[in-house]
Amino acid sequence: MTEAGFALSESRLTLVGGGKQTSHDGGNDNVVIINNTSREAFHQLLPSNAVPEIAVGEEVEWFADVGETIIGTVGFSGRSVVWCYAILKRDAAGNFRVSERQGNLPTRHTARGILMRRMVGAEAGQAWPVAA
Repeated sequence: MTEAGFALSESRLTLVGGGKQTSHDGGNDNVVIINNTSREAFHQLLPSNAVPEIAVGEEVEWFADVGETIIGTVGFSGRSVVWCYAILKRDAAGNFRVSERQGNLPTRHTARGILMRRMVGAEAGQAWPVAA
């Protein structure tokens, strides 16, 4: 478990929050799974005009929930390597639009950790970790 309070592997983040989905042990839990994805898969989800809108600099990591209802990217910009992230959600027409963006983060790890917490928060409200 990381200092951020969730289980993060190289390819998957799993968190559980209150909800109506039945878990494997018979309880009622809402599971949010965030997976790493490729640059190509990420950009195929976007409308053609969204890339400049993201504006996180050089993108280095891409994420999506299993249902592809929320996606995010981590990037860096500038000579001093300032880390950034952007979270995109679907609008009423079903197109992804930037819903949150933050920059001036000190490390890639910090940007990824905040991105993951914010993506899960947008999907499940309050969530807590389970073993992945």
